[in-house]
Amino acid sequence: MVKRKRNSLPQLPSETDLKQLIGNQTDVSLSFAKQILSLSASKDSNLVFSPPLIDVVLGLIAAGSNGPTQSQVLSLLNSKSTDDLNSLSSHLSLVFADGGPTGGPKLSFANGVWVDQSLSLKPSFKGVVDTVYKATLNHVDFQTKAVEVTNEVNQWAEKETNGLIKEVLPSGSVDDLTRLIYANALYFKGAWIEKFDASKTIYQDFHLLNGSSVRVPFMTSKNDQFVSEFDSFKVLRLPYKHGEDERRFSMYFFLPNAYDGLSALMEKVSSESGFLDGHLPCERVEVGRFRIPKFKFSFGFEASEVLKGLGLVLPFSPGEAGLTEMVESTTVGRDLYVSSIFHKAFIEVNEEGTKAAAASACVITWLCRTRKTDFVADHPFLFVIREDMTGVVLFIGQEILNSESTDDLNSLTSHLVSLVLADSGPAGGPTLLFANGVWVDQSLSLKPSFEKVVDTVYKATLNHVDFQTKAVEVTNEVNQWAEKETDGLIKEILPFGSINDLTRLIFANALYFKGAWIEKFDVSGNQIRRLPPPEWEFGEGKRRFSMYFFLPNAEDGLSALVEKVSSEFGFLDYHLPHERVEVEEFLIPKFKFSFGFEASKVLKGLGLVLPFSPGEGLIEMVDSTSVSRKLYISSFFHKACIEVNEEGTEAAAATSAGYLTFECDEGPKEIDFVADHPFLFVIREDMTGVALFIGRVLNPLVGGNAYIAGIAGGCGDEVRVIRYFFSCERCADLQPLKWSFRFPYWLLAMDSTLSLPMSFFHLSSGSKGPTQSQVLSLLNSKSTDDLNSLTSQLVSLVFADGRPTGPTLSFANGVWVDQSLSLKPSFEKVVDTVYKAALNHVDFQTKANEVTNEVNRWAKKETNGLIKEVLPSGSVNNLTRLIFANALYFKGAWTEKFKASKTKHQEFHLLNGSSVQVPFMTSKKDQFISEFNSFKVLRLPYNQGEDKRRFSMYLYLPNAKDGLSALMQKMSSKSGFLDRHLPCERVEVGEFLIPKFKFSFSFEASKVLKGIGLVLPFSPGEAGLTEMVESTTACRELYVSSIFHKAFIEVNEEGTKAAAASSGSLTFECYEEPEETDFVADHPFLFVIREDNTGAVLFIGQVLNPLVG
Repeated sequence: MVKRKRNSLPQLPSETDLKQLIGNQTDVSLSFAKQILSLSASKDSNLVFSPPLIDVVLGLIAAGSNGPTQSQVLSLLNSKSTDDLNSLSSHLSLVFADGGPTGGPKLSFANGVWVDQSLSLKPSFKGVVDTVYKATLNHVDFQTKAVEVTNEVNQWAEKETNGLIKEVLPSGSVDDLTRLIYANALYFKGAWIEKFDASKTIYQDFHLLNGSSVRVPFMTSKNDQFVSEFDSFKVLRLPYKHGEDERRFSMYFFLPNAYDGLSALMEKVSSESGFLDGHLPCERVEVGRFRIPKFKFSFGFEASEVLKGLGLVLPFSPGEAGLTEMVESTTVGRDLYVSSIFHKAFIEVNEEGTKAAAASACVITWLCRTRKTDFVADHPFLFVIREDMTGVVLFIGQEILNSESTDDLNSLTSHLVSLVLADSGPAGGPTLLFANGVWVDQSLSLKPSFEKVVDTVYKATLNHVDFQTKAVEVTNEVNQWAEKETDGLIKEILPFGSINDLTRLIFANALYFKGAWIEKFDVSGNQIRRLPPPEWEFGEGKRRFSMYFFLPNAEDGLSALVEKVSSEFGFLDYHLPHERVEVEEFLIPKFKFSFGFEASKVLKGLGLVLPFSPGEGLIEMVDSTSVSRKLYISSFFHKACIEVNEEGTEAAAATSAGYLTFECDEGPKEIDFVADHPFLFVIREDMTGVALFIGRVLNPLVGGNAYIAGIAGGCGDEVRVIRYFFSCERCADLQPLKWSFRFPYWLLAMDSTLSLPMSFFHLSSGSKGPTQSQVLSLLNSKSTDDLNSLTSQLVSLVFADGRPTGPTLSFANGVWVDQSLSLKPSFEKVVDTVYKAALNHVDFQTKANEVTNEVNRWAKKETNGLIKEVLPSGSVNNLTRLIFANALYFKGAWTEKFKASKTKHQEFHLLNGSSVQVPFMTSKKDQFISEFNSFKVLRLPYNQGEDKRRFSMYLYLPNAKDGLSALMQKMSSKSGFLDRHLPCERVEVGEFLIPKFKFSFSFEASKVLKGIGLVLPFSPGEAGLTEMVESTTACRELYVSSIFHKAFIEVNEEGTKAAAASSGSLTFECYEEPEETDFVADHPFLFVIREDNTGAVLFIGQVLNPLVG
């Protein structure tokens, strides 16, 4: 007996990338289905379509386009590149390989391309068509035989679908302007693993959406079935017989509980990413009532309106479709657009199994331009001077009136975009000069890194000048420089009075251009019949400079044209003429004008606000910390001029890139820092930016559980909750690569910023689908790999013990799992190697109290006795299956300790207007303090160890005694706030008082987390925590029942002691309903036919009435 070779069968790729691509496809398909249902013709009908066929059509459009069109297609398909789409298509050919010969479903998938005989495909596009999509290529005569081609495509589709799809292209859908058609077809025939007994099929009522009912044949069975129940719907999986390969095809029925619940279910399915994968039955259950209707119907639609509704507009836009990468002819290629996309599908479900087929056809039409073109620029227009080989734009402007007066201009007319340094005049091309200059006050020097950029990248001349006593002279010097660099065209870039004694830096640049037309205009004539395409050779390379005129058709259409140009990405590149055309009337005005403006308001209007804000972070320019932190851009001037005549163009522009002005403090040199009213604090490692603890002090005398009642009762005045974002960059001794970590979390009286979020890291590794997406979104992270990498770095480097000379630090993780369960190997590996957690097997089911005590003792030990009870009594019960806990302990001594003998009692002002007497520490030494608009920041460094870590405590003190709320709002609303508001150098202090304080705080975090969007992990039956334990039954019923967090801090003359612990409990949802599950599909439902190993969806549909064909 000869054994069949396994490698002759389709080998499905195991890469997670493929599943991700297919998952993206499925999400798009469900959105597509929802959009189809929104069409009036589809609202009250059965529906079926094949997502892969639509995706393949769109993939070919992406391959044959570029720029904005390609970007729109990729965005719709949730794909990064055409390579991803091509990879998906290649892999789908394996999924769609025929399984009939080995006992699996009969499958066939085919692609075809019909191109007009007058055209040939571009080699790159033909390569994709041939090798990726394996499409048959047919050259046909659309121009005289459109009807015959229509019949040919329809016959092809009928053959490829075994006669099920007879007419994918309707009559009249192809005409003499059609130039290409892409078509594809899919056929599927699968037999149930367990066929239904036809003798048991019975007629019963099927309830329609309008409230009436019809009698339809229902199939039934008493066998156990793959069924899962959720809040408002049930899901049934009916598997098909499979062959000898790895593929597993199934049909899924999504049945809403309510008779009229299909619309709500469709909304739910289409709005949650990964919904399908997160709601599939994993195991058989005993069924009670079980009835599935037989049905057979077809459905067809034209997809262009659906796709436009999803944002895919450009491919359907004549003249703007961007389908330039398909055919060799530039004339035809730039005028191709998609005129229609037809899709037709069929399905039959009976006792034996399923027959289904689908076909799509994309019709691409040529926008015919047969008349001569007029170009009469006798009304306002835009113009661009551009280097065509690189796309660098030198000048942009608009001509409103043929006038030299800038008063006639009312919008931005000139904008320098890039640097073109080489003068091409000696080689016969345009004269081109570009220069940069930097003027810095003589009292300052540039930082070496910044000076290197100025010198090597911008090739700027560096000038040291005296702004403080000779501001007028420096103004004149810059203006003379600009006049010289622009050949006398720009005489005054800096207005009088724009520089003063507080200016510290000026950046300026200048561009000069003078080019002659290749074909000059006849001065004696007033009409020219040909548009000259400028072209010059430059030494060893070739540059092509041109001037472009954008002329709106309407005389008052300039405003709309400007809006269009500025709002569409890549507009310029995709609206340029590529060939000469015969012109009828051709008139271009001569013009000459200059224009200048101050750009700060424009830039602020575009969102660039911080550089113009005093104290907001231009810190990398000059060496002086005290100056750099107070630099800001006070103004930004730009001036340009242009002349266009019969000979060519002369243009120039200059920019004075802001005057970085020193924000002068007029107050006393000594800074007071008296923390005698509510404030925020942060304990932070300064090299990485990792914040260990963050909190607030409302009353230094109050400790214990003063604010827990406020949380339970929701008292907003008692417990303030803020969202805070922090960033950190890896230490130099980790890797040269940098990463950033931003974590939004809720701050209550005091919290550890790392103990609590670590609980969510476990959830990310132990979940998938929508749940994992929610966790990653909350943590602002791209993947679990990012979180795992972060954890490894934190555990091994940031949290390493700093003794004997640095802070005492310890961080620990623990996992407690019920003895009846074992962790999945992949999850156990993360727990062990990444989180370095101790794994404990315990008996939750009979010894819940003992386990509670065990976890609390562990937390107490790991926090040196500071956290005595992280799990409250009764928080663990016999349904608990897992607990994740972590603990952080910190003890640091101030670099400069406070003298206890100087500590004195003074008033601390409470938010309610009263005050209390509390002990204040004080010192006369210089301190790290920075002042900002409405608050001050103090840094108190701790003794450091022998490594590079530097730990500090930061106190954020609002100026107003009741200003804490406003400060918290400011802190939570600005990303990176912490890093931009840190004191960098010591200053002399006047009055300096810091209260001693000691308190603890605890809360249960589930309501807070739900409030910021993390809902699924806490939802019984929908938590999606399927990647933690081996048991399928247990894993799909696990959910997070609670997350407890507790923290402690003490600040005194010696330093700080702080600790925190978090514990997340995962509970098993126990059903008390009868063991039997009903599944009676006697009202409208959704269905999906899917290959389960890859997740590839072949068909999606809905049944409103099984009798309607």
